[in-house]
Amino acid sequence: MDGERDGFGPATDEVADEPTVPDGEWPVPDQYRVAEAPPEEPAEDVPATGRPRRLPPPLGRRGLATVAGLLGLVLLVPAVAWLATEDGDETPSAAFSPPDTTAAVATQPPTIPPTTTAAPTTEEETTTAEPELVAVPSVVGQRANVAARRLRDAGLVPRILLVPSDRPAGTVVSQDLAEGREVERGAAVRVRVARARPQPAAITVPDVVGLALSQAQSRLREAGLSSTVTREPADEPAGTVLRQAPAAGTRLERGGTVSLRVSSGPAEATVPNVTGRDEASARAELEGAGFVVRLTEQPVTDPAQDGVVLSQDPPGGASAREGSTVTLVVGRLA
Repeated sequence: MDGERDGFGPATDEVADEPTVPDGEWPVPDQYRVAEAPPEEPAEDVPATGRPRRLPPPLGRRGLATVAGLLGLVLLVPAVAWLATEDGDETPSAAFSPPDTTAAVATQPPTIPPTTTAAPTTEEETTTAEPELVAVPSVVGQRANVAARRLRDAGLVPRILLVPSDRPAGTVVSQDLAEGREVERGAAVRVRVARARPQPAAITVPDVVGLALSQAQSRLREAGLSSTVTREPADEPAGTVLRQAPAAGTRLERGGTVSLRVSSGPAEATVPNVTGRDEASARAELEGAGFVVRLTEQPVTDPAQDGVVLSQDPPGGASAREGSTVTLVVGRLA
């Protein structure tokens, strides 16, 4: 320690005149102080009476100033260089800017963005192409699948709408674009197609034979059916249902019709007038008209009245049921 100045080289005359300060009283800032290590046992190769070396070694006033300057350079130089690159208009202080860094920044040429020249547009590029036109075909009355195929073949798009109609189901009823109209290719054409009508529920026909007409019609209406009536003579009482078609038990759509044959009563005919005629001819004529002949005799004194029809009941010209009896009174000579 006698030939060196606190570990920084040979001592000079200027330093030799300075007073010596004890180690524990050096004016070292707190951030550079090193806590004293606890006393240790002296090493075997160090004399017990020798003074141990302290770490770090004493720096002295000049040494501390030198260390502080170095630390300032290490921290400030990168910061100043970064600021110079961020803002080229501001010139950092020469005392803190390395010559090489500022020179490099000052000599960098300004960056000029490249210019682009728009390519001239030609007349062909600015012209809009004319749309292609196609003629609309007529598809009314055709089946929906056939109509859709024809429209697609013509370059059009079919739009099918189902509507109620009396036409057969699946038939095109109308189209919104008239036949022959020119439209752009790809245009939509709406076509209206007849919707399938729902099938009515089937009903079992009730049995109404033998019923009075009013009762038969009421039962058919309750079942959801209608009826037609045809009258004909019969031995059954007038208004009695004789037959029906279709027969009972048949399945029929709701609202269907059942035909009824109804008795109008026994048939009537005009009774022939046979009074004054002989018995044989009178009987033949009455039986031919559908009547039954019954004879009664009446005594007579005139030979001209013998065997002659004197009277009849019902009388000639009257209406009577076919098959009814006509009574004849025939004279007999006493």
